Amino acid sequence: MNSKNTEKLLILSEIDELKVIANNHYLMGKFNEAIKVTEKIIEITEKAKLYSIAREQGVFIAEIYRKIKEENKDSLIREEFEKLQGIYVNLLKKNSVYEAHQLVSRFKEKLSKLYEIDTIGVIKEFFDKEEKTWSEFSKSEYHIKKQLEPLAIQYNSYISTNNILLASETLEKAKLLLVKLKDINLLKMWEVNESKFIELKNSIELKKTVEESLKNASKLTDNYEFNDAKRILDSTLELVNKYRLLEYKQRLETKKKSVIDAEAKYAQLEKDLRELEELVKYNVSKNLFQNAINNLNQMIKISRFIGETQFLQKYSKYVEEIEKRINDIKRNEETKNTIKALNIQGIEATKREEFSYAIEKFEDIANMLKKII
Repeated sequence: MNSKNTEKLLILSEIDELKVIANNHYLMGKFNEAIKVTEKIIEITEKAKLYSIAREQGVFIAEIYRKIKEENKDSLIREEFEKLQGIYVNLLKKNSVYEAHQLVSRFKEKLSKLYEIDTIGVIKEFFDKEEKTWSEFSKSEYHIKKQLEPLAIQYNSYISTNNILLASETLEKAKLLLVKLKDINLLKMWEVNESKFIELKNSIELKKTVEESLKNASKLTDNYEFNDAKRILDSTLELVNKYRLLEYKQRLETKKKSVIDAEAKYAQLEKDLRELEELVKYNVSKNLFQNAINNLNQMIKISRFIGETQFLQKYSKYVEEIEKRINDIKRNEETKNTIKALNIQGIEATKREEFSYAIEKFEDIANMLKKII
């Protein structure tokens, strides 16, 4: 055996030893060390012009780099998976099964494009358990949804016919099922349904409030409590404007105008009453008694109209007093005329020396004067 062959055998022996070392590093996951050893093998083979071995080791280095990339990817996937697990467990603790399933589905969709994640045992086991959990959950959701379907039909029918009582009962039945439901879309649908119910209920209650306000405003106006009537109407108008019930707005505004008109008329009649009081005083002071009585009768009529009945007795008594005064004046005038006539008769009888007749007439005068005095 010549020296060249001996040298080649030594080189091949060294290469085989280095291959074993490189392979061991590879199997142990010491990829950087495996690359260094393999690069050394390539350097030796190139010097020895063992190009086939060099190409073989080049392929091995490529495999090491592929493995490194795969290991890095696997590490990233495991890191992402650990985060997923933590969030998933927390969602299940909150009974948010639907959200948890959506989270896992997004994880699968994202990473399955980059890596065969089902090949990682712990991840596959997790997916299997999650599928079982979701399957059980879906069955439960399905049964709840089937129970909700007829309730939704009934509820919408009651809402469309303004049957607030039956709509309320149906909504309460649905709520007992909805607490077990996790389907976000269906929950949102029932949230909208409940909003419709609240809106309808508020509308019905507000319409009732409006009718009561109109009725109370009428009563208060009849009792001349104008400020309270306007306050009630203004308060109700605020609610009507807030909920945009335009059909009631016009009724309330018309009613308020009638209250204001009634208040103005009332104020004018009160003013007329005060003026008549002054006129009565003036007419009495001028002995224009009949004018005063006419004034008082007007005052009685106005007092009845504006509800100030507390003055009716006072005015009626004043009329009686004036009428009595008129009658007294009339009687005094008649007595005065009678006395004058008797006096003339007495004087004439005295002139005729009919003294007994004269005395009789003067006694009649004396008796009449006693009655007056």
